[in-house]
Amino acid sequence: MTLADWLRRYGQDPARLTDARIAPEHWPRLSNSTLSKAPILKKQIPIGVVQGIVGLNDGCCTPPASPTTPAQHHESPQRRPSRSVQEVLAVRDVVRAEPGRQVGTVGFVKVEPGAVNVIPGRAQFPVELRDLDPAVIDRMWRRIQEKFNAIDKEENVETTCTPLEDTEPASATQA
Repeated sequence: MTLADWLRRYGQDPARLTDARIAPEHWPRLSNSTLSKAPILKKQIPIGVVQGIVGLNDGCCTPPASPTTPAQHHESPQRRPSRSVQEVLAVRDVVRAEPGRQVGTVGFVKVEPGAVNVIPGRAQFPVELRDLDPAVIDRMWRRIQEKFNAIDKEENVETTCTPLEDTEPASATQA
């Protein structure tokens, strides 16, 4: 069924869709019926108002392979967390250091081959940054890259991050 057919099914005219409006005299009735059905509002608990749709920056990051020699034979023994763990913590630290309501996530770390008794030869993790201000997202991404570079410099390696998505935020306020 097309959208036009669906609208006609409910008595609507798809040709006049852009003219659809709720008359101002119906607004109080709509809001009152909504409020009376919202128990959380009856308790006078503060709620949020949508300010917009956040911008999104996604990337897939791949730290270099871990060495396969035993830790006691490395020039810098692995007494500190692996690069992947350090980099995930760097994402957290950068996002927390930024004032505001931004969000940064690393949803998983995929290691290969993924066996209990094998040092991973490859690791990958996604980094997702979200905020209503694209400048905040860009600033966080730059700081994350700086931290990755500092971590990589310790072992003379380079983590690569491939951009996956870069979506601009959309404000919900009227212009």
